[in-house]
Amino acid sequence: MIKNTDHCALCDLHNKTLEFGFICKLSNKPPSFQDNCVNIKLNRELTANFDRLNLKRNILNLSKPTILVNLFLLPILGIFTLLGDYLFYKTYIVPHGIFSTEISAYHNHYMLVILSSLFILGCRLIGKGIRPYLNYKEDKKMNENSIYKLETILKNYPTK
Repeated sequence: MIKNTDHCALCDLHNKTLEFGFICKLSNKPPSFQDNCVNIKLNRELTANFDRLNLKRNILNLSKPTILVNLFLLPILGIFTLLGDYLFYKTYIVPHGIFSTEISAYHNHYMLVILSSLFILGCRLIGKGIRPYLNYKEDKKMNENSIYKLETILKNYPTK
C-alpha cells in the first residue's frame, strides 16, 4: 500500500523531522492529500531514487551468476566433506571406540578434533552456498517492490 509519505519521499519540497517524519517545505505540515499532491516537485529526489533502484538492480543482476554457481558448488563440496567426515568416523573411531586403550589419549584427541573440524567445515560450506542465494532473493524482491511502488506513484502524476 502506498502512503502519502511515499509521495513526499520523491518530492524535492520535503523536510524530515523526528516528530512527524516527512513534512512539506511549503506548508510546514505533514502530508494531508488524497491520492496525489498538487504541489509535488519531482526532480532531484526522484532521479536519485530511480538511479539508486537501477543501480541495485544492476548489481543484483551482475552477482546472480556467481551466486548460482556457489549455490550448487559449495553445498556439493559440503556434502562431500560430511561424507568424508562419516568415512573418517567409521574408519578410525568406530573400530577402536572413542576411549579405547589401544590408542593413546593423545591420538584420540586429534581424531576428535579432525572429526569435529570436518563436520563444521561441511556445514559451513553448505551454509556459505545457500545463505547468499536467500539474501539475493530477498534483496531482489525488495528492489522489485520499490520499483513497483515508484511506478505506481508516478502514474498519479502527468509527465512534463
